[in-house]
Amino acid sequence: LIKTLKVGDKITGTVLVPEGKTGQPLLSLRSQAEKFIWNFLEEKLRKGVPIECKVESFNKNGLVASLYSLPAFIPTSHFGKNLALNPSQAVGRKIKVKIIEIDRTRAKIILSEKAVSEKDSIQKQENALRLVKNGDKFLGRVTGVVPFGAFVQIIVEGVSLEGLLHISQMA
Repeated sequence: LIKTLKVGDKITGTVLVPEGKTGQPLLSLRSQAEKFIWNFLEEKLRKGVPIECKVESFNKNGLVASLYSLPAFIPTSHFGKNLALNPSQAVGRKIKVKIIEIDRTRAKIILSEKAVSEKDSIQKQENALRLVKNGDKFLGRVTGVVPFGAFVQIIVEGVSLEGLLHISQMA
């Protein structure tokens, strides 16, 4: 911020000390800057606009990133296909993401890389899903079996969709 300030700029600060050693008030821009960043990020979430973050580290649950100096997280379920192949290679790099959740009170920001890298595929799936109505019948292919049911792939208008067949719905 200091590098971008010019004489004549209007800023909002918070008084820390009304009269310091030099007789002048001591101000802080930190809280105002933080409010600005949170408001900026909430606007990006509302608009669904991609944003760039810097990946700081990788763990078994996902990537830890920095978004305008705030910590953020990209869960493994929100990795695109290419990122999922080798997520540790993203460490130290900037990547494009979409904000999918913000909780300012808990300082929590959740991001999705998949929402950017697989945008077209996701849009096709959403369009196909809108065509599926309650009571429709489909021929499906089992793609996975788990203790609580089976994952089944169906094709709608040439688009592959996968859903859960819960054990309570099996004959």
